[in-house]
Amino acid sequence: MFRPTCLFPGGGQAGQQAGIGGGPSNSQTPPGGGRLGSSSLCGRFPGSTPGKHKRVDSEGHEVLREDLVSSTPRSDNSGDQEMVIGTPGMKTTRSRTPTLSRGQLENVENRVLLIMCYAAKGTFSVIAWSTSDGAAKLFSTTSPEQPMPTAVTNIIQAAVRGKFMVRLIPEEPMGRFILDLADGKKLKFFVPIFDASMEMAQQTKLEHEGMRLLPLSWFAEGRRQELHRVRVPPFRTGEFLADVNDKLARDKKFNFKFIRDFLSAPWDQQASSTGAAVSIQSGNGRQSMNG
Repeated sequence: MFRPTCLFPGGGQAGQQAGIGGGPSNSQTPPGGGRLGSSSLCGRFPGSTPGKHKRVDSEGHEVLREDLVSSTPRSDNSGDQEMVIGTPGMKTTRSRTPTLSRGQLENVENRVLLIMCYAAKGTFSVIAWSTSDGAAKLFSTTSPEQPMPTAVTNIIQAAVRGKFMVRLIPEEPMGRFILDLADGKKLKFFVPIFDASMEMAQQTKLEHEGMRLLPLSWFAEGRRQELHRVRVPPFRTGEFLADVNDKLARDKKFNFKFIRDFLSAPWDQQASSTGAAVSIQSGNGRQSMNG
């Protein structure tokens, strides 16, 4: 005897009066309302309602709609604009374009921008260098595709060479900035945060040779007007660094107690991961970290 697969398909009690579960019936089955087949569920036939149901033919094969067969992945308003599609195995964004991580686009240049923090006499600063026209300039240099702490340490060793001691601030993430260049290419900055240490006599000597100390509060408070005047080669402005504090660890931002305590505490130069740097002599006789 036939048993329905759901409660009251097609009208419930009317089915019993038509002979389901009762004796023989002489009533004829109306069109479209007869016996439930195995392909229906709760009185619905494949394709009878819009939505997620598939259409099948009499043999159970799926039938594709013409508009789906003839559709293309390009929208009507996209025009003839070309899309850059990544190769198999390449990481892409949701729009299917290659990402800028791991140097997957050929027009991306990688650089390291060193933020060297320094504490002396209760003040907190970032080390910069004077340019020939008197502007302050931060040190940046070419970088491997994905610089690791060891690679960054080697970079700063080639940049400071004994003028003062530096170490990476522990558990501080390396911020990243992606900026547009004039030739249509992009530049990706990796921004590690260092702690610098030097004697007061050495500080005085380096300031005479062109070292500048920028207030750490410019970076902690995102002061765009002040950072706009700071140069970050190859750019003539460092205004984008107003967002660098947001890229630091939640409990290790520039204006937090952790950073101030870490910069103020004495540290063993022998046990620390240090680098050394010699400043490169610029044409005007002043010392510059970028030449």
